[in-house]
Amino acid sequence: MKFAQRLFRSGPRLAVLLGVVIGIVAISQAEAADYGVRVMDEQGRPLADAAVCVGTSARHDQFGVMMTDENGVAMVHDVPAVELKVIVSRSGYQGVALTEPVRNWNLIKGVKLLADGIGPRCDAAGLLEKEINQASLSVRSLYGSRSRDSYIIEAEIDGAPSHYRVSTSPDFSDAKWLPYERRFSYTPGQAEALYYQVRRVAGNKNSWLEARSPVVTLQVN
Repeated sequence: MKFAQRLFRSGPRLAVLLGVVIGIVAISQAEAADYGVRVMDEQGRPLADAAVCVGTSARHDQFGVMMTDENGVAMVHDVPAVELKVIVSRSGYQGVALTEPVRNWNLIKGVKLLADGIGPRCDAAGLLEKEINQASLSVRSLYGSRSRDSYIIEAEIDGAPSHYRVSTSPDFSDAKWLPYERRFSYTPGQAEALYYQVRRVAGNKNSWLEARSPVVTLQVN
């Protein structure tokens, strides 16, 4: 009773303190976490190239669509603390659908797929193909103007490229893909021509597709 009276007498000061504590708890519960699956066959062997969709009941691919790696693992990062709907499938196996409760800690869940049979499917390839098909690429025009020992190159592209590469070799043996820029500087040395190409990559490190433009030649000397 005396303890209750002390709490009551502390008044607004205690209310503020309790509010801070409750606020910290609420923030920690709302933090995002990593969610993954480790997909195996009936004998417990890892299954690579299984499709994994992580989302909600309204949209099963909302947080990620990916393929498992050689260890049978696929991860989605920074997933909000909500109930998850997870679909795992692979050709030749029976797909499964999981409902995961709200969590705010990292988790990798083991999933076994049975050989043959009918089940839900995660259309990872179809989703990526749809995205990449919407981004066909072509180089409409390519201009070059000399600036001392280098060239200022400007390109007009049909589509939405994510990267470009330029080289003095038609096989691009000395070139790396760089983040796309419409206008850039390049030093060709003694080369008589430059070779230019753009690409668009869709997906993630576990599952991705690529569209490339035709190679365009620019005469510089």
